[in-house]
Amino acid sequence: MDIQLRRHRGKWSAAWYEGGERKRLSSGLDATPTNRAAAEEWCQNLTRASAYDETPNCDAIMQRYIADLGSKPGAKTAGFYWVSLARHFQYLLPENVTRDACRKYQAIRRQENKSESTIRSELGYLRSALRWNDKNTPAQFDMPAQAPPRDAWLTKQEVRHLLAHAQGHIKLFIHLAIATGARREAILELRWDPNIDWELGYIRLGVKPNGKARATVPINATVRRALKAAQPSALTPFVIEYGGKPIRDVKTGLGRTARRAGLMENVGAHMFRHSAAIWMTQEGVPMSKISQYLGHANTRITEQVYARYQPDFLVEASAALDLGADDEPSSTT
Repeated sequence: MDIQLRRHRGKWSAAWYEGGERKRLSSGLDATPTNRAAAEEWCQNLTRASAYDETPNCDAIMQRYIADLGSKPGAKTAGFYWVSLARHFQYLLPENVTRDACRKYQAIRRQENKSESTIRSELGYLRSALRWNDKNTPAQFDMPAQAPPRDAWLTKQEVRHLLAHAQGHIKLFIHLAIATGARREAILELRWDPNIDWELGYIRLGVKPNGKARATVPINATVRRALKAAQPSALTPFVIEYGGKPIRDVKTGLGRTARRAGLMENVGAHMFRHSAAIWMTQEGVPMSKISQYLGHANTRITEQVYARYQPDFLVEASAALDLGADDEPSSTT
C-alpha cells in the first residue's frame, strides 16, 4: 500500500487508495515544519503495519476486545477512547507499539489540551486490549505518571450553597454524588430499576469497567427526598436525564452552577467524591468502612489519601515530641 504524507485541514495526514477509494487518516499533528519529522515517522509506521495483513493490527484487536466486553460498562468507555487512539495506533501491529510511540501520542494529546489522567486512561485501555489478545504481547508502553490525589474539596455549607443554585438533573447529580461518594460514570449509569432499591433502602452502583461490582450504599434521608421528587417526572430508565435522554457528562452544568453560586469555577464531579470521603473521615468513620463505601480495593489506598483528615491524626506522634512544662529551659540573668 502506497501511503503518502499530506496536509489536510491544518494537520499532517496519511493518504492512500484502497479498492479504488481514497482513504485519509489524520495524525493529529499540526501541519508545521517542526512536526514534519514526527509525522513522517508516524506515516512510515502505518506503511510497515499495512504490509502484514495476516497479523491483526491494533484496530482489529480493539474491536474484538470491545466485543468480548459485551454489555459491561467498559465496552462503551473503550469505544470512546478508541476514537482518539485510532488516529495514531489503528494500523499499527502490536510490535510497532513502542514506548517512543506512546510518548509521541502523549505529546499530541497534550497539544490538544487533554489531561494527564485522560491520556493515561486512554493508553491503559489500549494496553489492556493488547494484553487480552496476547499476554506476552511485544507491545511496550510508556504511561504518564499517576496524578496525585486531588486536594480540592467542599464543605457541607458550600455544598448546601451550591444546591441552592442548582437546577434539574444537576441538582439531583450533586445529591447522589455526595450521598454515594461514587464516581461520575457510576452515577450517570444509574437506572431506577434495578439500581434504586426502595424496599431495602439501598443504591446499587452497578459494576466497574473491569467487571467487578461497585459498592452498594444506603439511601440516606436527604437523597431519598431528592430521588422521590425526581422519579415521577422521569422520561427514561436513567436516574440522571435531561430532555428525555440520559446524560453523558455534567461538566458544563456543574461549571454554570458553580458560577451562579459564586464558588470556584473548577467544581468537578470528582470533587464530590473527595468531599464525601473527607466528611466521613472528619466524623470519625473507620477507614475500613470508608474504603468499602468508596469501593477501594483495600484500606491502604483509603488511608494513604484520607487518614490526614482525621481529627486526631498524628496527635499521639506530636504528643511524644512535647517537652512538657518541667522541661522548659530556665531563664538566666
